[in-house]
Amino acid sequence: MKFIWAILLLAPAAYPEILDRIAVTVGSTVITESELVQQVRLIAVQNGQPPDLSKPNMRLVAGKMVEQILIRREIQANRYMSLDSSNPELLMDGIRKRYPDTAAYQKALAEYGVTEDELKKQLQWQITLLAFVDVRFRPGVQVPDADIREYYEKQFLPEWAKTHTGTPPSYDESKAEVENLITADLADHAMDRWLGQTRTQTQILFRREVFQ
Repeated sequence: MKFIWAILLLAPAAYPEILDRIAVTVGSTVITESELVQQVRLIAVQNGQPPDLSKPNMRLVAGKMVEQILIRREIQANRYMSLDSSNPELLMDGIRKRYPDTAAYQKALAEYGVTEDELKKQLQWQITLLAFVDVRFRPGVQVPDADIREYYEKQFLPEWAKTHTGTPPSYDESKAEVENLITADLADHAMDRWLGQTRTQTQILFRREVFQ
């Protein structure tokens, strides 16, 4: 499938008249097609897979970028945390270790068409997002003991048995871990509900010519 960005990414600097297309508008904020393609490439680097530039995946990634904009606005408006305060070095090291040496790592980045700084900012944002969920949504989550025990018996133990042998940890030994799993899941659902409501209050337009 041909993409105009295949031309833009390969076009030499001698052709500045080639213009980027708007892919999505979120209120007054614009996501360009180049930004969308670059986001797809960054995701591919993290997953160690070829970039998926299919129309359905481009639409999916664009939806996630819209959510990022809404969350960034919430963070900045309420000053939850600094967007630049997180340190992504541990995650960066995990990606670097996939390659035998620095030269192979740099070659891979070049083949994906991304820079190390772009990748670092991507990982930094993901850390910030997790912190935002913890600060914004987890405090309102209360998990009854009955729900913790039910999760332990119906989900935790079967999942544990898939990857372990022997005697599983007791309920008391696992209670804190199980409660954390439930809390994280409920916090994610709370964020999804918030995003859904926020979307309805924001003018969002996906440009048909980019996604069809």
